[in-house]
Amino acid sequence: MKTCIPTIRIWDDAYAYKKMFVLYGMDVLRREGAVTLVRENYDAFEKRGAPHREGAPYNSHKNLVLFEVEWNGKTVRCVYDANDIYYKIPPRVLDWCDLYFKSNFQEQYLREGQRAAGDYWDSLPILDELLQEPIDVSQYFKFRRANFSMELHGSILRNRWYFHQMEGRWLKTSVPGKSADVFFLGRYWAETRAASLALMDQVAQSGRTLAGGLVEAKDEVPVSHRKYRHKAVGLDTWCRLASSARVPVITRGLQGCVGFKPLNLLMLGAPIFANRFMSNLRVPLVEGVNFVVVADDFSDLNQKLDATSPASLRAMGEANFKHWREVSSPRATANALLRDAIDLSGGGECGS
Repeated sequence: MKTCIPTIRIWDDAYAYKKMFVLYGMDVLRREGAVTLVRENYDAFEKRGAPHREGAPYNSHKNLVLFEVEWNGKTVRCVYDANDIYYKIPPRVLDWCDLYFKSNFQEQYLREGQRAAGDYWDSLPILDELLQEPIDVSQYFKFRRANFSMELHGSILRNRWYFHQMEGRWLKTSVPGKSADVFFLGRYWAETRAASLALMDQVAQSGRTLAGGLVEAKDEVPVSHRKYRHKAVGLDTWCRLASSARVPVITRGLQGCVGFKPLNLLMLGAPIFANRFMSNLRVPLVEGVNFVVVADDFSDLNQKLDATSPASLRAMGEANFKHWREVSSPRATANALLRDAIDLSGGGECGS
């Protein structure tokens, strides 16, 4: 049977941020000849029934990607939602689509209309006002688990160069050859403040060298930790700093979401030390294979560092780079989204 080439019509938004992740992946499939890609402004989607972008309590769709997959005479309307927190799901957008791909996917909440489950999530003081627009649980069937997104440059051409330079970068230097022991670079803000300070304290007590530090946001770093202040950096510099250290460390994000730039570390082929988090990737990260869990207050960080050999760190980095290529890269993510849409349309051969 002759292989069909699906057509993807995607919202080409000037506000790139996490939207570029999906657009770039779709463009890779286009360059491979797997799809026909049509980039459109939002007006074109509104003319085909998509809801207006403005409206309380969500002032924009800044972390939503709308796209349609045309296959064998059928159109499947899709949303990729890269919002950090699971409860930011605009019902009017959910009403419009056939598939809703959600990062920070919390299955029990989406199925039962309840707050998320899990030891950590049960302890969160999630406020009722965050749930101003309850999810219609009868629409649960539309949800699909999706990879967490990552911030990219605003240009597809610029990102081609970026990935060419950065993919597997941590693996290109031996562990003993790294210039720093630990990497951490995160904003000092909100409920992440205590964890960030505790991490700096553990590094200082061990006498290990640090690449990075604390970037001030709305909150000023306390005088006692001013020596760890670091300027904000771009994507390229962030990746170079992370690649220069034996062990990159990340903290849990706001409201318990996946920590700061996990996909960047997978892209670099780097090992990960992190507070326990609920992995939202289509293929979850495995403790001991892809990352090492440390206590929320980092009290066992130095013990875990001492117990991990250079060979183990490299093996973890290689496992993470494999995960990147096969599961979590823009291309792998775009291909998975496309296959789900093809399956919903009735299946058949796919050009990807």
